[in-house]
Amino acid sequence: MTVIITTDDQIELDVHDDAAALARIFTLPIGARLEGLAEIYGASSFDQAAMTRLREVHEHGDGFRVHEEDPRYAPALQRLVDADAWGQLRRDLARAWEYQRSVLPGIHHPDRIDVRLTLGNPDDPVFVERTHGYYGMGATPGTIWLVAWPTDYNLSRIGACGVHELVHNLRTPNIETSFNLVEWVIHEGLAEVFTTEVCGLD
Repeated sequence: MTVIITTDDQIELDVHDDAAALARIFTLPIGARLEGLAEIYGASSFDQAAMTRLREVHEHGDGFRVHEEDPRYAPALQRLVDADAWGQLRRDLARAWEYQRSVLPGIHHPDRIDVRLTLGNPDDPVFVERTHGYYGMGATPGTIWLVAWPTDYNLSRIGACGVHELVHNLRTPNIETSFNLVEWVIHEGLAEVFTTEVCGLD
C-alpha cells in the first residue's frame, strides 16, 4: 500500500473486520494457519519478510499462537464480536478524526489508514497483566495494528485504544526532529490527552 501524506480535511479510515476470517483460521489444520493469516493480510506466502513478521507476532509475540490448538481462541474471538470491537474502532476513529480536523485543520496526515485487530496470546503474563490484554501500534503512517485478549476491563476500550494509535499516526508525519526519549514521552502524553478528550476519562 502506497501512503500519500496530505494536508486536506479528508482521510480514509479502513477498519478491516477480520472476525469471520479469524474464526475460519481456527478451523484450519495447524500447519495451514500461518498461510491463512497471510491471506487475511493480503501477503503472499512467498513474501519472506511478511511471513517472518507474522511468525514473530504469532509464534513469539503477543498474537494468538498459530502452532497450537487452543479451545479458548474461538470463544475469545466471539467475545470481541459480541462487544462490537470492530464497530467501536470505526465509530471512535471517525469521531476522533472529526475532532482533530475541527480543532487543528491542515496538519500533514496519511490519506488512508488501514486498521487491523487480531486476537492476543492469553499465556503471556506481561501482555495480559501489564498491558491489560490489549495494545496497539500506530507510529507508522498509514497503518494501525491492534491486538487484544478480551477481558472485562478492555472490551469497552478497544475503540479508545485505536484513537490513541490514531494520534501517533497523525503526529508522526509532523515531527521534524529526531525521535528520541523526550519526543517519545511527548508522543505518548499527547495521545493520552487526545484520547481522553474524545472518549472520556474511562
